[in-house]
Amino acid sequence: APLTRGVDRRHILLAFSLLLVLSNLLVALAPNYGVLLAGRGLLGVCVGGFWSLASAVTLQLVPTKDVPRALSIVYAGVSVATIIALPVASWIGHLIGWRNVFFLGALMAAFGFVWQYRALPSLPARAGSGFRDMSALLRRTWILAGIGGNILSFGGVRWSWDGPGSAAWCRLRAMR
Repeated sequence: APLTRGVDRRHILLAFSLLLVLSNLLVALAPNYGVLLAGRGLLGVCVGGFWSLASAVTLQLVPTKDVPRALSIVYAGVSVATIIALPVASWIGHLIGWRNVFFLGALMAAFGFVWQYRALPSLPARAGSGFRDMSALLRRTWILAGIGGNILSFGGVRWSWDGPGSAAWCRLRAMR
């Protein structure tokens, strides 16, 4: 957010969508492993960018009374897509080849770009936090506990449910 302080969020989302098209095309056309990894790395930039903007853009697009519902739809949609996309893509890849799956992904991302271009209104950047404000968050124990819980959870660490240091314990601590 501090790096894109004055940039319309619509333009950032459209740029991420174009990068998503490029990422899929790089992988589909990759002549070697290095290009394939570069394409997948670019995908990570796109996904991280979309995730970092998802909540803020949702807050700008819907009335205040609808924010909880809108956020739940966004995050439920991402969760369902995460669960369904990999097995479906694997199955389609078996039928038509893995490169064609990435061509299909590029096509879907291009449709997404056009849809966003036509549907998204201007989303001016709001006054936000700078790097100093962000680093101040790291001095709050509940933030550190939440970050620790996520690292342990996504890192695949499996400890007892209630022991200090377990992912569940860190998440519970973060909710206080």
